[in-house]
Amino acid sequence: SVKLLSACRTADLVQLRSNQLQRGQLVFAPDQTKTKSGRSVPLPDDLFQRLQRLAGRVHLWEGFADDLKRFRPSKNKTPDGFSAKTVYAVLCNIFREYSEAHPDRPRLAPHAFRRRAITVMATATQSVDLTAQALGVNPQTARTYYLDAQRAFSTADAFKVATPALLP
Repeated sequence: SVKLLSACRTADLVQLRSNQLQRGQLVFAPDQTKTKSGRSVPLPDDLFQRLQRLAGRVHLWEGFADDLKRFRPSKNKTPDGFSAKTVYAVLCNIFREYSEAHPDRPRLAPHAFRRRAITVMATATQSVDLTAQALGVNPQTARTYYLDAQRAFSTADAFKVATPALLP
């Protein structure tokens, strides 16, 4: 849910600290993101409260190691403490395993959530620039690599809006 709402990179997400949950928002510090730009993501109340309950003393995902033992038992040694790299690797493995278990479906990767969010937000705002600013991505990068413009923008709607201005 956090990844879907924030459209952040998995590497940015896994290193979050508990104190970054502030006043109903998830606050990304500039030094934590690839683009070195801080941003805040408003969270629905129920998700914010759930994250507060799950938050560790220092890192947001500290309870991950205990949950890993409980929900993904393995013969491999589970980590004793928190490691963002381990959280990242396990998340990527879960997506890989899902794709392998469902070869009839399109391959799914964590980064696909970022593309979806950029497209959905551009559809809602009708602005790639505003979307890029809100999500901490360069507008040209959003256009080139993430945006599904055919889904985000309806050419028929564009003509409906522009027709009165285009006619003499």
